[in-house]
Amino acid sequence: MSTEITKSPIDKSLESYGRTQTYIGTFIGSIVLLVFFLIGLYMFIKAIKARNYTKQTKAIIRSIIPHYTVGYSRGYSRTRNTYSANITYYVDNKEYNNIVNVSVFSLVGSEITIYYDVRNPGIISTSSNTTQILIGSGIMVVSIIFAILLYLNTKLVSKSDIAAQDAALANLRPRYGYNTYEFGIY
Repeated sequence: MSTEITKSPIDKSLESYGRTQTYIGTFIGSIVLLVFFLIGLYMFIKAIKARNYTKQTKAIIRSIIPHYTVGYSRGYSRTRNTYSANITYYVDNKEYNNIVNVSVFSLVGSEITIYYDVRNPGIISTSSNTTQILIGSGIMVVSIIFAILLYLNTKLVSKSDIAAQDAALANLRPRYGYNTYEFGIY
């Protein structure tokens, strides 16, 4: 003699609602993850292509120009100091002058490393393409990890009735200090 437990209509509707919520969240999450993955891929490919056209050289700081910006936050005046430096560098025995952002610890006469475009040595950067490659790769890896977690959550909710009911009741949480249940996160 087998005993089957029949589900109440409330249980069935909770499961259906929880699965629907999960599928909608998965769809929206997939779109967001795809956008982040594509941004990471764009950064990665752009940095790889630029790597073939950049070279490293040393530049000498000729002068430092302070910039003061005043902002207001929460009723307080805040001053932010940023610094630019006039630099001189040589490419194929030709002198170039340019301006770059530097830290407060840079001194006039000191050398800094810059990266220039071999096709147009007037275009420079103070950061290497390796940084952009790492950032792009990191964004892609994190997007893939979240996509896997999203897939596993969707698979769990689609297979398990208890997980589907829990997904339906996820927004019903007691407010701290109260014994009543209300929708939403407060």
